[in-house]
Amino acid sequence: MKLIGVLILLFSGHTFAGYLVQGGTITKVMNTEDSVDRFQIRVEGGTPNLCQGINIKFDSSKVANAATHARSYSSALTALTTGMKVSIYNYNGSDCNGAAYIELSK
Repeated sequence: MKLIGVLILLFSGHTFAGYLVQGGTITKVMNTEDSVDRFQIRVEGGTPNLCQGINIKFDSSKVANAATHARSYSSALTALTTGMKVSIYNYNGSDCNGAAYIELSK
C-alpha cells in the first residue's frame, strides 16, 4: 500500500518537466498574445519537438522575474535572425504553454 502511495506522489501533478524542443529552428516570433506579458515562438525541426506546428508560449509568470523573461525574448529574436539552433525547456510540465528556458547553439 505504501508503494502505491509513493507512486501516486511521484507521477501526479507536474512531474514531467523537460525539453519541449532540442536543436530546432525558430521560424516565427510574436511579441505578445492577447495583450498579456507573454511572447510566442514557432520552432521547426529538432528532436524531440513536442510542439511541432504549434506556438510555444513564454509567459512572464513562469520565470523568476521580468529580466529573465526579457532575456528569453531577446534570445528568441537572436535565434530567429541568426538561424542558431534552440532548445526550449518547460520547468512545470510538458505542454507548449509554459516554456521558461531557451538555449541557443550553433
